[in-house]
Amino acid sequence: MSAASSSSDTAAVRTSAVSEGLMEQKSLQINIGSDNLKILKSFESLFNDVINKKFQCTCNLESVMDSAKVFRKILPSQIELSVWKDDLTRHTVDAVVNAANEHLYHGGGLALALLRAGGPIIEEDSKKIIQQFGKVPTGQIATTRGGRLPCSEIIHAVGPEWKVTDEQRCYIQLQEAIINILNYVVSGSSGIKTVAIPALSSGIFGFPLDMCVAIIVKTIVTFPFQRSNILKEIHLVSNEEPTVAAFKRSCERFLYGNTAVAPPLASITLNNVTLQLIEGFIEKQQVDVIVNSVSAQNSFEIGLISKAILDQAGPEIEKEFLEKMIETSKNQELIVITTGFKLACQYVFHIVWPSCNDAKKTLKLAMKECLEKSLQKHINSLSFPALGTGSIGIPREAAVHIMLEEVLQFSKDYPRKKLLVNFVIFPNDSELSKAFNSELAKMKTKQMGHMAPKINKKSGKELKVLQWSREGQKEAELEEAQPPSIHLIGNSKEQLVAAKKWIFELLQAQECRFIENNHIFYLGKEEHDNLYHLKNKFEVSISEEISSGKATLEIRGRLNSIIPVMLHIENLLWLVQRDYAEKHYRRLAECQLSIQPQDRHLFEQDFLKEKKLQEKKIKFEKAGLEAQKVEMVHNSILLAAFEGKKTIQSKKAHGNTCLMLYQEVPQQFCDLVNRAGFQRIYSMPPDHQYGYGIYFRKNLKNLVDNLRKTSDSDRMIYVFEAEVVIGSYCEGNPTYISPPPLGSGTMDTYDSVVDNVKNPETFVIFDSTQALPQFLWTCVLKKSGFSQMEAKSKGLTSSYI
Repeated sequence: MSAASSSSDTAAVRTSAVSEGLMEQKSLQINIGSDNLKILKSFESLFNDVINKKFQCTCNLESVMDSAKVFRKILPSQIELSVWKDDLTRHTVDAVVNAANEHLYHGGGLALALLRAGGPIIEEDSKKIIQQFGKVPTGQIATTRGGRLPCSEIIHAVGPEWKVTDEQRCYIQLQEAIINILNYVVSGSSGIKTVAIPALSSGIFGFPLDMCVAIIVKTIVTFPFQRSNILKEIHLVSNEEPTVAAFKRSCERFLYGNTAVAPPLASITLNNVTLQLIEGFIEKQQVDVIVNSVSAQNSFEIGLISKAILDQAGPEIEKEFLEKMIETSKNQELIVITTGFKLACQYVFHIVWPSCNDAKKTLKLAMKECLEKSLQKHINSLSFPALGTGSIGIPREAAVHIMLEEVLQFSKDYPRKKLLVNFVIFPNDSELSKAFNSELAKMKTKQMGHMAPKINKKSGKELKVLQWSREGQKEAELEEAQPPSIHLIGNSKEQLVAAKKWIFELLQAQECRFIENNHIFYLGKEEHDNLYHLKNKFEVSISEEISSGKATLEIRGRLNSIIPVMLHIENLLWLVQRDYAEKHYRRLAECQLSIQPQDRHLFEQDFLKEKKLQEKKIKFEKAGLEAQKVEMVHNSILLAAFEGKKTIQSKKAHGNTCLMLYQEVPQQFCDLVNRAGFQRIYSMPPDHQYGYGIYFRKNLKNLVDNLRKTSDSDRMIYVFEAEVVIGSYCEGNPTYISPPPLGSGTMDTYDSVVDNVKNPETFVIFDSTQALPQFLWTCVLKKSGFSQMEAKSKGLTSSYI
């Protein structure tokens, strides 16, 4: 199979001979420490920017507690309004609202994050809208496709830019934007069932946060929704704690008359299950599921808990319960599930106590069923009362022990399930509070090793020590809990591997770090001023070293300062690198030389023949390289410049002698070679023994021998195979910056220099138009044992490139 990628502004094409599915996106998960996650989170936009520029990848920073629903309320229209702490680029809904500007230019903030995660289709659609309709007025919306985002479309809402002197106008325009969003999603034509809305205008537009979220929430709460709406859920989403807290406060104020939610009395984390002890009323809980306790007589009027739930939810809940009870009793199930009606929950799990049975056994089974049903219903939070401690007659200590043990067992059986479990006790019930705290203390002691260590039944691994605190400030993680991570997405495995290697180097726990990049040679006054600013801002030392033709920056300081400084420097160097390549490309593009595409086309067809390809692959195998992929490079601008150079050389006495030579290039420069040709700074030797030029090898084996001395055995290696005009040559010299003259009485010069005139192995050119990249080979160093080719010769399976 072949796949081609082209760019209109480079006139470059790379034709790849690869396995099926090359263009499918690939992903990679990199686990990192919580300290590193905290640092990267503080500079997330910059980190994402550098990863995208250097490796053409997008990335998300993830932790087990990243996504959480912190508030939920069913509006009178039966639409659910909820508040989430989550990343909008990963939030799964039908439509996401973007905080856009009137030009739909997604250059920063949330807009840029959505663009990077969603891909170029968002920018393409945005440009079409502007071309067709002009700019989007403040308060209005426009829609595009969602691309790679987990949503079908994006609603780009243009909020107002805050001005203290024009507060009333800002208020009206933000309200107008929210109304237009809601009108669109309830129109029916869009088919949207779920929508996620951020705090519009509160970021770079400067709208005061509390005022902003108050306007958004009030507009939603007072909007004239109809019960027949297709829309089912409105999510207010942010990954920033202050914004999440502000959304939650506003929802409570407008929907509950400023009812404050008390902090938990105690909290403990078991794998991904968070267990909290709450003082309050079960019927007031804002969770996905409230658990009810119903007597054997099936009457809500008997029992304090069921009576309180009936009064809050309304008579409809008992009616639905009795209807479903008929089916449940046939199956002899303990749990009857109904909707929440006027409760602030989605479901109610009604535990129906049998009249004659072992109450403790019933409680154990009921707890297990409630927790396991959370898996089937995709539930994230449940609130339990103190089950069995009233008229059922189970002693408090025994009931508490059973309930907590079942939660612990559930966390072991389903370690990946994220779940919030609240146990709600009446205010001032000191005896029950004492029983819960005593049992939690026993669990802590048990997990700290005072009793025999527990073994997870599924993994066979010993559980780690469990930590807890009354205020819920400390969280514990069992061994199977998912650590913080970086989720990379790219178009090729090579990009992901290179990005992973760079990230590992970035996060090294060392207070002295180095950035080696020959574009440092081209830093000007503005760039050095930026380095000076970084040095003072982050209190680090930055020094520049030039040695053996290589440029290096040394950064010293604290780890939490070094990482952001390195990110800023990498971004700075990328800009210098881009400008360097653009300048060279523009110079090449000015060449008005003829091209003969027919010959090149025939050569492409010949190359893609399997036999020819296999011969080249065998050559690499014999040299010690396992070829993973080969791409043919075709750039009409480079070809024109190269053909022009060959024409000039052919008029010389020595003719235009050409050879196929090789050069190893770092992954981050491969696209630049494809675009603007070979440059000295992309692949410089450790010493310039033969001059300051562009070095090539004639023999693959010698190139591999050198790689074995300097490269990791498992890293990807990128080798360009190029047609090089070598013309006439002489032995090189470290002082040469251009080819020397042919003789003392002539202005003509040699075309290249070599290591040994009689038997040349290393060729050095000083004009990049003398070399034309033709093939890019992605390889790994061949290890001992069978190679792919050797395996094939022995009858084993082998995949073609």
